Amino acid sequence: MPMFAFLRKSEMAETKVEKQSAATQSAPISERLPTGNETVLVADDEPAVREVMAVMLMDQGYQVVEAADGDIALRRCQDKSQKIDLVIADILMPNMTGKRLAYRLGEVCPQTKVILCSGCPERLATRTGMTDVSIPFLKKPVSARDLALKVREVLDSPKAKSDWQGRLKEGDCSDAEFTAGMAGASITSSAASHFTDYQV
Repeated sequence: MPMFAFLRKSEMAETKVEKQSAATQSAPISERLPTGNETVLVADDEPAVREVMAVMLMDQGYQVVEAADGDIALRRCQDKSQKIDLVIADILMPNMTGKRLAYRLGEVCPQTKVILCSGCPERLATRTGMTDVSIPFLKKPVSARDLALKVREVLDSPKAKSDWQGRLKEGDCSDAEFTAGMAGASITSSAASHFTDYQV
């Protein structure tokens, strides 16, 4: 991606985040979004997406950790020096898909909750095997309101062992699935514009 294009996207994201912050501060108490102080890890291989989502979460009071792929996210969750309460992971990431990350966390960090994100509809993501109906899902681009409500909903939910935990199989959510998922994602030709028109 040309450097000027990335900078332009970051500038647009910052402008929208600033507008959202101003609107939130001036909104009546009854209309303000739910907040929290937990630690949330955002895993996405698109820097602009991570940046925007991190800013939205910090505006809502959360501590934010970032990871560029699933491998890094898993290592940070296993680091005992910082407790990660929730992971928000893009479904299609190199090295480890979001779904595989969710399954691995179910094995090694069972108390860490997970939300998966994708630019394609949840029904399509489930049908193509990129996600699982029992894992909370957010459709990208994500608005500040949808993010705040979903994060609070998942964090406040009882931590019973989910159906998807412990179901990781050899080869499941592998690079082959990532490739297949990318092919399926091409159905949404506007995927590239999601990062430019990211809703905040």
